[in-house]
Amino acid sequence: MEKSKLINRRSVLQLVSFGFAVFLIRVGMDYFSNQPIEGVKIATEVVLTTIIYGLLTLLFDYFSRKKMKKGN
Repeated sequence: MEKSKLINRRSVLQLVSFGFAVFLIRVGMDYFSNQPIEGVKIATEVVLTTIIYGLLTLLFDYFSRKKMKKGN
């Protein structure tokens, strides 16, 4: 039986780039709204958002592979 890999280089790269994009958007929003940039708050939001996005991506990938196997 072939062992499937849910976590691969592509998914990790997507997750890191998503987190970086969210970080840049949050810093930009604070910068242009003339509010002080709170690094710890932004970093916490980015980490939590990235974790949730990663879990949703893994679940979607898992169920799509499961559905593909069921179809074959």
